[in-house]
Amino acid sequence: MDEAREKNEIVLSSEATPPRQNRISAASALISIFLAFGFDTVQTALIITLVGAFLSPLVSLVAFFVFWVWWKAHGVTLFDGGMRKLILWVITFLCEILPIFSVIPAFTLSTLVLIWFVRLEDRAVNSKNAEGIAESLETLS
Repeated sequence: MDEAREKNEIVLSSEATPPRQNRISAASALISIFLAFGFDTVQTALIITLVGAFLSPLVSLVAFFVFWVWWKAHGVTLFDGGMRKLILWVITFLCEILPIFSVIPAFTLSTLVLIWFVRLEDRAVNSKNAEGIAESLETLS
């Protein structure tokens, strides 16, 4: 690498280029949206049969655990990137745990919003990485 600097050649090592951040792929996003829609559909069906007043909170707890594991496996936590994801899930929890509001497709809506938040965060990280690479290329020349 020292020889390359002496010859004014540009050499980028794997350490110099941070990997692009893409925590939720298109396939993962689609699967999570369908999963959320499935939970919302089950809750709506339970509410219609009046059994949902007792079973809907249980379905909500199972869904929250499933999504917590799902997002954790994709490197998404509720506390990174500010409080907006945490507030989103608290509102979702309140909508889904109360049987009268569980007819609202809150899991589906919050999943869509969470994917959007994560994509915005990933895009910001990737643009910062690109700026850093551009700066390091300028210092080499």
